[in-house]
Amino acid sequence: MPILLDHFDKSDIHVKPILEFRARYERRLDSDFQPDRGDNRSNLLLRGRVGLQMSRDGLTGRIVYQHATSLNWLPAGNGIAIRSDLLEANVSFKSGGTTYTLGRQRFGLGNRRLIGELEWNNVANSFEGLKVEDRTWTFLLMRTGVLPTPSKGLVLLGVSFKRASNTTALIIKVDDAKGVEQTRYTLSTEGTLKPSAKSALSYQIAVQAGHQDGKNVQAWAANGRYGIDVAPKVEAYSELNVASGGSSNRVNATFDQLYPSAHDRLGLMDTTGWKNIVSATAGVKFKPNATSSLRLSYTWLQLYDKRDAWYGVGGGINSFGATLYRDPTGNSGRDIGQEFSLDYSSTLANGFTMSAGAGVFLPGRFVKSFGGGRSGNQTFGYFMLGWKF
Repeated sequence: MPILLDHFDKSDIHVKPILEFRARYERRLDSDFQPDRGDNRSNLLLRGRVGLQMSRDGLTGRIVYQHATSLNWLPAGNGIAIRSDLLEANVSFKSGGTTYTLGRQRFGLGNRRLIGELEWNNVANSFEGLKVEDRTWTFLLMRTGVLPTPSKGLVLLGVSFKRASNTTALIIKVDDAKGVEQTRYTLSTEGTLKPSAKSALSYQIAVQAGHQDGKNVQAWAANGRYGIDVAPKVEAYSELNVASGGSSNRVNATFDQLYPSAHDRLGLMDTTGWKNIVSATAGVKFKPNATSSLRLSYTWLQLYDKRDAWYGVGGGINSFGATLYRDPTGNSGRDIGQEFSLDYSSTLANGFTMSAGAGVFLPGRFVKSFGGGRSGNQTFGYFMLGWKF
């Protein structure tokens, strides 16, 4: 029997092609802080995305394919890493003020410190499941979609509520990554205050409970940033980050940063994650015009618990060769080091963006204790060009 299409109006369908490309070159010198050891590296990170979004009468379908290539120049030899993923494949439906999205999708909560799209990485975050949201609240039930380090047993259940000045979220994470079973309940609140017309204070406080590897979880983290316009187009700011660490026979107090957009949270060089850390930052940001910014910043870092580890931006423990940066005796102290950095970003014409940055990291007593002998500074620089259709 033929299907009648007399009343079907193709003009009601809105089609949006998705095309993106990004290239970033990075150079890192003395990542182990040892000038006499050859560990300088260069990376060229290439990423392309192609997809299609179709919408009609409140119903939207979206599919995006991502191809990521990393060209690596290392002392031990050169190499290439290639990864292709179906980044998004979802259908969403809007009814009244509520949107229901089912399938593989990308999203972030609040300021993205706990769950974010991880756009800086060559392999970005996506999850698959159900998300329901309206103007004030969001509900989600997710499992692993695309992650830099996938975990097949991951389940995320969350709900957030947004008010005029702050957002509160409860996130439940169930996982068995690397054979370690855990269930974490994270309660977070974040917001922004305006002490004056020229200043802003943003904050986030998160507490965690649950169990991990047979221990009770009792962890917390906090962030605060204060910025003030000291001159036209010039902002001075300071920021404090704290995340608990340490453990005992019965309690795990190390905060789990979950799945954040973690780039540039504790320094441009991305040496450190939001775990077992006390960090203070001060900087100045210039806005020459509406499409560009230049920033100079200083970051000081130390361990929250000197018997716990120094964790990297991805949440794993940093290492010196095959040795993990962790001293269970605490004799190496807390002082991780200091970072000085400068970065610039600009939105160009025809969908192009450009950014560049450089930094130097001065190791502290804790880091130096692992190298022995003479320790030096780590330096980092990058240039990135992106384009979106």
